[in-house]
Amino acid sequence: MIADSESNSNMLYASGFSAPDPFIFARIKGRTFLLASPLEYKRAKKESAADETVNTADIRVEYKPRSLAGIFLSFLRDNFKTRSFQVPFDFPLIYADFLKKRRIKLSVQKPPFFPERMIKNGPEIEHIQQSILIAQKAMKQGEDILRNSSINARGYIMYNKRILTSETLKSEIHTVFARNNAACPGLIVAGGNQACDPHCKGTGKLRAHEPIIFDIFPRSNATFYYADITRTFIKGKPSFELHKLYNTVREAQEKAISAIKPRVCMSTAHNTAAEYFEKKGYITKTKGDQLRGFIHSTGHGFGLDIHEPPGITPRNRSRFKRGMVITAEPGLYYPGLGGVRIEDDVLVTSQGCEVLTSYHKRWVIQ
Repeated sequence: MIADSESNSNMLYASGFSAPDPFIFARIKGRTFLLASPLEYKRAKKESAADETVNTADIRVEYKPRSLAGIFLSFLRDNFKTRSFQVPFDFPLIYADFLKKRRIKLSVQKPPFFPERMIKNGPEIEHIQQSILIAQKAMKQGEDILRNSSINARGYIMYNKRILTSETLKSEIHTVFARNNAACPGLIVAGGNQACDPHCKGTGKLRAHEPIIFDIFPRSNATFYYADITRTFIKGKPSFELHKLYNTVREAQEKAISAIKPRVCMSTAHNTAAEYFEKKGYITKTKGDQLRGFIHSTGHGFGLDIHEPPGITPRNRSRFKRGMVITAEPGLYYPGLGGVRIEDDVLVTSQGCEVLTSYHKRWVIQ
């Protein structure tokens, strides 16, 4: 692999070393090697998980201009006869062309490049739990603002004598991340019809008596692991239809979680939620140019990335395994009525599963 490890999670996972600039990592004959620039060498030697750390300044490179691919080829020339390597799907094309022209055979491995990433070990689970605590603090900040707000005569939510907006809520929530050494650039606070688009970040004024979706997924700046939780709140009084919508999503999530067990097909968990929605009369269909109902998968893996395999989808026949950490997040979306999503983080155990998140699900805020 040739990449930086701040943006490339496979490189971070393999090397155990965080760096903003690209470096080289390779597994050759059962040993792992990290090739670092003089700027990063000392820190890499101390922090990385590689069997051997090499200072690129010590490698004699004859190729001009000097590049990371040329450095790697020179390292091979001096140490190994290996001429064939597997690379990830996002391996840089410029380096691939350089190596292929010099008779290095590269084969692209389909994702996931490290299938073992789907199974979290003890330290990884602890890192995720730490991020969950941050996410729950952030959720409480958002809920507290709604609780301390009022409703004006026009039906808008008022906070500090101003109409509350998605932007204000997100700004206040970001302060929690800053205080806890984490970040969540894609934070979602979306109300009204915006909540019916699952990845809409949310903008503008927030109205009372409408669902507001808070999707909070911070990444720790210390461990680089994510958490991912969602709650739906309503300031004011929900209509009968909204109350039914919320309760149905909550019940569907409970049923999906109950289906998460070792050796059970992942499609079973998704279909459990989908079938319950249909049983309650919530049909997924297209109206006009917009899909309505249960319009996404029931969940996904996460860790060093916010979205990792496995996907809890209707067609995934893979089976749950002990140590997987996944989300359970069914939702229903009906423009004109509102959107509801509830998301928790779930660890697959030897006998079933454990819900790692503990934030409450009382959604009505008076």
